[in-house]
Amino acid sequence: MKKNYINWTKVYILDHQNGLFKVYVSSHTNGYYFGGVLHYVRSGNWSEGSEIKVDMKLEQFMNHSEEGVYQQCTEWVTKNLPGKWTIKLVETI
Repeated sequence: MKKNYINWTKVYILDHQNGLFKVYVSSHTNGYYFGGVLHYVRSGNWSEGSEIKVDMKLEQFMNHSEEGVYQQCTEWVTKNLPGKWTIKLVETI
């Protein structure tokens, strides 16, 4: 079995009207690109007397190109986190 390593990872900050989230895009030695959207999900309502619970979620994507996996990540954000947002590259590791 051939080992798969990470060539590099780009880290983006997604500034959404509901908070800051992260988007990751990485190149791997197997020729694929992997992407992820790290976001949180809040449940509960203090005004109803229940405690607020926050869970971190990671949505994952795979594509044959960097642009393709980046587009999958941003399309997911548009569809599942409605509202205004901007994205900015902050680091390449």
